[in-house]
Amino acid sequence: MKFFSPRALQAAAVLVAVTGIATMPHPSHRTNAAVPNLLTNGDFAAGLRGWNTWPSGGRVTSLNGHAVLTVTEVNSEVSWVVEDTCVGGIVPGDSYEVAVDILIPMQQTRDGHGAGYVAFFSEPNCTGGHLGAISGQWPGDDGLWHTRASTMVAPPAAKSARVGIETTRYALPSGGAAGDPYEVWFDNASLTDLSSQTAPTTFPRD
Repeated sequence: MKFFSPRALQAAAVLVAVTGIATMPHPSHRTNAAVPNLLTNGDFAAGLRGWNTWPSGGRVTSLNGHAVLTVTEVNSEVSWVVEDTCVGGIVPGDSYEVAVDILIPMQQTRDGHGAGYVAFFSEPNCTGGHLGAISGQWPGDDGLWHTRASTMVAPPAAKSARVGIETTRYALPSGGAAGDPYEVWFDNASLTDLSSQTAPTTFPRD
């Protein structure tokens, strides 16, 4: 499986995000029957079922209906942990919206960000050539939930898409230590085909 680094994905475009603290209540699940979510278990109601974790520099857990991605690798460099899932049946030329909620606990000793992305592929099962991606990040820790979303037209020949959520811990600044973890919570991940909708979207926007 090919991994697209945070820098490469961030260069592609702007995406999605959300922040908050661990004591905030569970965010409301976005629903819109006219625009079904193409992700299975995007709200993590079934734990981490259907999602894949990598690389090995962290841990991923499910807690109270959230996915919690924590970078635990002991080093002073940039490190990340990713959870992703593959979606088939992508229609070239259709507009797809990717969205996710991200919660960043406050008062962590290392800095970083949470991010979401979608990458399109030329073959089923997210294989073949990488055709393009959109990505974005949220570095804030203001103790509030936020929702961000972004759209991209599926490139010609696109047949599948990989949707991922990512915790990135920045290189060690003054303060903190090489072994200090960095944690981000995620929920309500979605990929929707806007070209197939029959009514305006009703997802909340900040």
